[in-house]
Amino acid sequence: MAPGDLLKMVNWNRNWLDFSRLFSITLAVMLGLKLFLASPAVAQSPTGFIQQGNQISIDGKSYPVPWGQWQEGNQTHTGLGDTGAMQVLGLDLLNNTSPSQQPVQWFSGDRQNLNARFVAPNRYLDVTPLLQRLGTAQAQGNTLVMPNTNARILTVRDGRQPWGERVVLELSQPAFWQVSQAKEEAVVTINAGSTIGGQGNGSSSGVQAIDQDDLGGKTSGGQQIRYRLERLGSSTKIHFRLPVGYKLQVSTLTSPFRLVIDARVDAPPAKTINWAEGITWQQRFVNITGGQFPVTTVTVNPRSPGISLRPLMANSTMAQGTAPLVTIAREQQAAVAINAGFFNRNNQLPLGAVWSQQNWLSGPILNRGAIAWNNQGQTTFGRLSLSEIITTGSGQRLTANYLNSGYVQRGIARYTPAWGPTYVPLSDNERVYVVQSDQITAQYPLPKAGQQQMSIPNDGYLIIDRGSQIPAGVLAVGTTVNVNGRSVPEAFNAFPNGIGAGPLLIDQGRIVLNAEGEGFSSAFQQQRASRSAIAVDRNGNIILVASHNRVGGAGASLGEFAQILQQLGAVNALNLDGGSSTSLALGGQLLDRSPVTAARVSNAIGVFIR
Repeated sequence: MAPGDLLKMVNWNRNWLDFSRLFSITLAVMLGLKLFLASPAVAQSPTGFIQQGNQISIDGKSYPVPWGQWQEGNQTHTGLGDTGAMQVLGLDLLNNTSPSQQPVQWFSGDRQNLNARFVAPNRYLDVTPLLQRLGTAQAQGNTLVMPNTNARILTVRDGRQPWGERVVLELSQPAFWQVSQAKEEAVVTINAGSTIGGQGNGSSSGVQAIDQDDLGGKTSGGQQIRYRLERLGSSTKIHFRLPVGYKLQVSTLTSPFRLVIDARVDAPPAKTINWAEGITWQQRFVNITGGQFPVTTVTVNPRSPGISLRPLMANSTMAQGTAPLVTIAREQQAAVAINAGFFNRNNQLPLGAVWSQQNWLSGPILNRGAIAWNNQGQTTFGRLSLSEIITTGSGQRLTANYLNSGYVQRGIARYTPAWGPTYVPLSDNERVYVVQSDQITAQYPLPKAGQQQMSIPNDGYLIIDRGSQIPAGVLAVGTTVNVNGRSVPEAFNAFPNGIGAGPLLIDQGRIVLNAEGEGFSSAFQQQRASRSAIAVDRNGNIILVASHNRVGGAGASLGEFAQILQQLGAVNALNLDGGSSTSLALGGQLLDRSPVTAARVSNAIGVFIR
C-alpha cells in the first residue's frame, strides 16, 4: 500500500471515530430530551401541580371543590381541598397536630393519615390512597370526574336512642355522601343505588334553598324524627323531618361498610384542626349559665409570615351588591372569611364602616363598634365616628357626617369613586354638588329617590345635601373646596383597614355591651339568634367566631354571646351581623351551616396567605 493511501485510511478512520462519537452524543441527547419531554413531572407549575381546577363531578353533578394533581415517581397523585373533601366526599377530618398531616376516617376501622399541602388559598389532602380502591379520577379541563363507586344500599335499619334517632345504611362498598340541612329538615345524598326506595318511617320534603336564621323555641322533645328514602338511579337521598334544634351527625363504619346517620341536639362533635401555619379551626361546645352553645372558630395569628387580613366587598367595583360569603371568598382568593357589617337587604347598600388601605368604602354610622388593624398584626377596638369638615376658599365651613353611606339622615353626605361609578338619590328632595379638582363644577336638584343617576367624577366627588343644610350660594359653581376628616377615637386614624358593625361586646377583658347607645332597636337587643364576632385574645391572636342554637333552644342573646366570647379567651370583641348572615368559611366552604340556609352578605373580613 502506498504511503499516501495509508494516510488517507488513517484520516478516514479518525473522521469515522469522530463522527461515531458525535452521533452517539447526539443520539443520547435526543433520547434524553425525548424522555425528559415525556415525563409529566417537568410540566408541573410553580404550585407543583401538573393540572388543577376548581370543581369536581360525582355521578354527573358538579361541586365547587378545588383539586390538583402532581407526579411522585411514576404515580399521579390527586389532592382535594380539605373542607370540600369533607363536605362532598364525606371525609371525617379528625384532630391533627401538624398542617402537613390530616387524620381522616372514611369507611375504615382505624384513622388514615393523609398528607396535606397548602397552595394558596387552599389546603389539599392527598386522597390517592382512598381513591385507589374505587378507581381513577379523570381530569376534564377544569373538572375532576370522580370514579363511580358502583355502591348499593343493602339494608336500612333505624332505632330510637336516648339522644334522638339513628338510621344505619349497610352498603356494598364505600360511597361518597353529602348533607344539606335547614331548620327542621335535612337531606343526606349518597352515591349509592338502592332497590329499597320508599322505606322509612314517614314523609319528609326536600330542603328548600332559602336563607333563614335557626331561631325557634325549645326542641320538640317527644316529636318523632321522620325519614324516607328516595331512589335516584345510582344515587339515593334520605330525607329527614326533624324537631327544632336537632341536627344530623353522619359517620362511617367498616366490616360491613355502613353509613350511620344520627339525629341529635348535640351535634357536631368537637375537633381541632391545625389548618395552616398560624391558622387553627375548632368546633366545640361552650357552657355558660344560659346553656350549652355549639361554636365554630378560626383562630389566626396575624403576625405569622405571609398572613394578612383585608375587608372584602361582595361587589369589587361598587358598594352596592350582595353575594354568598363562599362566593366572595372564592372569587377574591381568601383562605378564611367571615361575614362582617350590616347592610340594607332591599337596596343592598352597606350600613357601617368599611375601609381598606386608608380608603373609605363605606363610612361609620351611629357611633357603633368597630375594629381596625394594620399589616403588622396590631388591632384596635372602639365605638367609631367620622366627621369631615368641608372648607370653602372664603373660609366657610360645613360639616359632613356621612361618607359613602347607605344610612340616610338629614344632613350633608359625601360620595367618592369608592362608592362606585354613579350615585342614585337615596331620599326625596336632595341637592347634589359636583366637585372636580377641588372645585364646584355643577349643582342640581334631585327631587325623587331612585331616579336621575349621577356620575361620580374620578377626580373628585359628590356632596349631597339632605334637608337643605347648605345655605344658598355657599357652594356656588366655581367655589374651591377642601375636605379634612378625622376618626374618633383618635387611635383609629393610624390603622389602614377596618370594619364597623356592633355592638362592641368586650373591651380590655370587660363586657361593655351598650346596644341602645349604639343605636340598635329594642327588638334587636332582645333577639336570640345566630351570632358572628371578631375578637382578639391576650396573645394578639384574632378569633373569628360563629355560634348557632344552644342545645335544646334558640341562639344566644347579645349578653350571652359576650359571655361565650369571654370563655373563648377574648379580651376585645366586636359583634358582627348575625342571624341568617352568620357564616364562617375556610378553604372555600362554609364550616358552621349548610349553604342553603345562609343569606347573601354585603361585606366580609378575609384572611389571606401568601
